[in-house]
Amino acid sequence: MKSTSLKKLGLSCLLFLSLVLTASAQDTVRVMSYNLLRYGAQGIACTPMGVTARNSFLISIMGATRPDIFGVNEVGPVDGPTSPASNLLINVLQTINPAYRRSTVTFNGVQDIANCMYYNSDKFGLAFEDVIPTPTLTLRDLNYYKFYYKGPGLALGDTTFLEVVQLHYHSSDEQTRAVQGADIMNYLGGLGRSGNFIVQGDFNLDGSTPQSFQVLVANPNSNIKLNDVKNLTGNWHGNGSAQSVMTQATSSSPAPCGSGGSLDDRFDMILVSNDLLNGTDGIQVLPSTYWVPGNAIAPNAAVTSTVLNSLRVVSDHFPVVMDFEISQAVGMETTRPVLAPLRLNGNPSQGLLHVTLGGTSAFKGACALQLVGLSGQLLKSWDAELSTADQQLELDARDLASGAYFLQLVVGGQRHATAKVLLLRP
Repeated sequence: MKSTSLKKLGLSCLLFLSLVLTASAQDTVRVMSYNLLRYGAQGIACTPMGVTARNSFLISIMGATRPDIFGVNEVGPVDGPTSPASNLLINVLQTINPAYRRSTVTFNGVQDIANCMYYNSDKFGLAFEDVIPTPTLTLRDLNYYKFYYKGPGLALGDTTFLEVVQLHYHSSDEQTRAVQGADIMNYLGGLGRSGNFIVQGDFNLDGSTPQSFQVLVANPNSNIKLNDVKNLTGNWHGNGSAQSVMTQATSSSPAPCGSGGSLDDRFDMILVSNDLLNGTDGIQVLPSTYWVPGNAIAPNAAVTSTVLNSLRVVSDHFPVVMDFEISQAVGMETTRPVLAPLRLNGNPSQGLLHVTLGGTSAFKGACALQLVGLSGQLLKSWDAELSTADQQLELDARDLASGAYFLQLVVGGQRHATAKVLLLRP
């Protein structure tokens, strides 16, 4: 009887441990997009509500939402430590979490408002940022950001990437919007691969039928095709079936910065790629978490009266929020066996990489060692041979700048092991 109880206790402990490990093997991250109504830009109608005064309201909003990746439209088109974008970082976001960081602010000399991207550096690093080429400088910049997830696997050189495009479509010209949409898809298609792509921001659209929306959600390239998790088709403006996702206007009466009038437009959205919809590459969208803070229509979660007042006062748009689940919290490829251990001897390195390629009986023959940057670009490659004995290799990377890289073992065109490389050049 005692033995049976101990067995049951042991099985219970194992089951509990399994549940704990399963729970801890997932992480939820939050993405948010928000049009800040000319934050720090000239020409705003609510001049008495300057940046400093608006920050107290934004602290209330950001404290309630706490995104890990936060894209904004309509900040002042300047960069630097005293820019509006830095003001928002230092005096709003970092008062909530000191780990927040931001991207650069890009502007083409013509536009009077810009985009910016903020992120929780405890969870993400910004690997790469770019401006998507457009045919004319009169268009607002379309900004691309590639993040890498700082899960436990990063120490082993493995991670999950999340790629975000922050857009602000033209407010009144559908032909221009269609050009902007095509530019985005041409850029993503030019990457030549699938990915965890998010396209978000202020779309300035009244429905799903315009070409500027269809080029995103009906794109024939499944690698880059985007999805509206709410799956709302047809007209959105003033349509009761679309009320729960409407983001503009924010107040029923004029407010210092909020826009008076009924809530009747779905301008702000978060769209996701097939990889994110299906969870095929380490991270998956949670469609049920799609949330428009301040919109009282179900299934939106309610906010406090203080937050609601802040949302109505600070901008003429409500933000959009959605959560994503990162499987196993590491981005590690557990389904692919490691044929040969890859060990880096001495890290950081000044440029000569001393590598041990472990012996294996599973595979013998040609392989490659590839050094890639955090954004995934291939920088250097060396041919090697796998055998049953350990091998000591010296790889010359002295022509590369100081920074973080990944050294990958590639066998038969597939990656089988990865080591993180830190170069510290003298």
